[in-house]
Amino acid sequence: MTLLAVSVVGDAIAQIRRDVAEAAALGAELIELRVDRMPGVCDDDILSLRESPAPPMPLILTIRSEAEGGDWSGPDAARIDRLIKLSPIADYIDVELATWLHSDAIRQQLRAVLGHGNPFARLASESDVPRTPLRKLILSCHDFTGRPATLTKLHIDLLSTESCDVPKLAWRARTIRDNFEAFEMMRLRHDRSAGRSPGPPIVICMGPEGLPSRVLAKKFGAFATFASLRPGVETAPGQPTISTLKGVYRWDAIDAKTAVYGLIGDPVEHSIGPQLHNGAFAESGINAVYLPLKVNPGYESFAAFVVEALARPWADFRGFSVTIPHKENALRFIQRYGGAVDDLAARIGAVNTITVGPDSELVGFNTDHDAALQTIASGLGRSTAQLAGLTVAVLGAGGVARAIVAGLCGVGAQVTIYNRTAGRAAELAKAFSCVSAPWEQRAESSADLIVNCTSVGLAADRDASPLPAETLQPHQAVFDTIYTPPETKLLQQAKARGCTTIEGAVMFALQAQAQFELWTGQGLASAFFLERTRQLLSSGR
Repeated sequence: MTLLAVSVVGDAIAQIRRDVAEAAALGAELIELRVDRMPGVCDDDILSLRESPAPPMPLILTIRSEAEGGDWSGPDAARIDRLIKLSPIADYIDVELATWLHSDAIRQQLRAVLGHGNPFARLASESDVPRTPLRKLILSCHDFTGRPATLTKLHIDLLSTESCDVPKLAWRARTIRDNFEAFEMMRLRHDRSAGRSPGPPIVICMGPEGLPSRVLAKKFGAFATFASLRPGVETAPGQPTISTLKGVYRWDAIDAKTAVYGLIGDPVEHSIGPQLHNGAFAESGINAVYLPLKVNPGYESFAAFVVEALARPWADFRGFSVTIPHKENALRFIQRYGGAVDDLAARIGAVNTITVGPDSELVGFNTDHDAALQTIASGLGRSTAQLAGLTVAVLGAGGVARAIVAGLCGVGAQVTIYNRTAGRAAELAKAFSCVSAPWEQRAESSADLIVNCTSVGLAADRDASPLPAETLQPHQAVFDTIYTPPETKLLQQAKARGCTTIEGAVMFALQAQAQFELWTGQGLASAFFLERTRQLLSSGR
């Protein structure tokens, strides 16, 4: 059983008590008291937590040193003395491996308090039944700068230390691929040649790239994963809130058989895909989870990630959404890998959806094409056949632009492509028998429809627009494929100028629905995806 731990910090015992109670109410199964981040709270107040009402779940006592990312700046001797003084409250004591190895005296002091029961802890399910568990040792290593060069040795040292009950390794992920090493460490069970064996480990990749190691800890049988109680009180970078783990990533439903899906791209933090797809899995009763997977730009980064995923069939990766900047990389990789690409995606030259079969066979699709045509036609109050003859200015020449240009040219629209890199625009225009023009001339277009396929105006750049407002004309329609924010700067400008505006949320919902059906073979009404998308966007997720 993998425990969901919440780290509690604070500068007043009353607030700490409230936070412990709130964490319990939200479903925490383990509380970490980060005493190094409780300035001004005296030891007697911390010890008072053992009094009735006692916390209804086990407690970890941690006083983290500055050397490993904590706030304790005093001498180690004083820190160990304080740990021992506060140990009566603890079910687990977290001590850094470096501290443990520092001297025989420290090890003797700590061993003296290990194995003693904590009579004040109570079972969450039997709050009136006292229990006396054996106090256990978590031996930990943390590196907030990156992957330690000696990571493998540290792992072996933790597993080999006889007094260690729970090995813990945490490091700042360099790339998304660090998670694979973490998964393998979670799964590894070690039998010591003499003495007792350690229990399941805690292995965490910190930072936004490390989210999979936190969410999938339960799938791979780790001892615990850590969450914060609320935003702003995280004790490590990339630490999600308990509400996010349970509400967005379906923590309670994850088990060893959970299938894994995800969004490959950069950036991915803005995406509502996890909320949307995980909601669809829950609605359909499917044992699966969908994660944001930040894969650095470049074909090599894309290929390296997918190869690592496929090399571990036990990880159960079953499909991917693909977004900027990897849609063309996905097509190239699948073809080189020996997978299949459906005819539409091959003709477009971009893949935004990948299915992974039971024998790691890959199939690439493009769900942007049909979703874009439906969105444009609906936004203009026409059928797709009635888009013939429409003059269109497409801004951008990436993966989504390829799908939209293919769709519009396929129904007889007259398309002009504008892109900062003129060669890419010309190449795309040649592929679909339309025309390109210099990026600097985009503001001169009087096309019936303007389609933004660039990332200008995306959430992190929400005050930017790919066009000067004064160039927009009332007869024009403007479609922005960006959906976060739902009304971009470009759409605000277009609305103010009297243009018809078409939001990217509709296209996003339609292409997501098609992805879900490709992955699962099950259908949900389009209303579910569209209503859920709009709900997420209007609530700010």
